[in-house]
Amino acid sequence: MNNINIALAYINGTENPLKVFCNLFIYVLNKADNQKLRIDEVKEALTKEFGLKVPNHIIKACARVLKNNNEVQISVSYTHLTLPTT
Repeated sequence: MNNINIALAYINGTENPLKVFCNLFIYVLNKADNQKLRIDEVKEALTKEFGLKVPNHIIKACARVLKNNNEVQISVSYTHLTLPTT
């Protein structure tokens, strides 16, 4: 729960409050095997890791933000999020 408190405190210092949730996506993707998750797995991981039940529209919005910032890749069918290869 401490991680989520830190993330929520970050809201005051960012232009886009949605970025706080996007950072949580990056966290769960980093922990995932192959750094790749389906959208439903992202949702499940956020609940498991942080106790957050994130609505689908927030998940989709974060996926768009992260894709636009080149922080994730989204599959053609829009079902998987993957961290970019380095």
